[in-house]
Amino acid sequence: METNRLRPDDKVKVGIECDGRTVGEYTSDGFHNVAEAISRAYEEEGASYPAEDCVFTVTDLSKGTSERYRLNAHGHVKLIV
Repeated sequence: METNRLRPDDKVKVGIECDGRTVGEYTSDGFHNVAEAISRAYEEEGASYPAEDCVFTVTDLSKGTSERYRLNAHGHVKLIV
């Protein structure tokens, strides 16, 4: 998957981990980039913890690829290498 790039017809699953445990999962399509997918998943989860404390695993189910991301202090998506 190109970093931060998705196509609207890609089916995407976002897993949310906080403090080393899985706290949510969201699957949908219609996203243009990873930041949109993470934002929607976080909103749908209704989380009471800061997004910057979480790790987001974004899986493009259409292509079979997966990457892990964090949000920096400014709310920008950063790939975990």
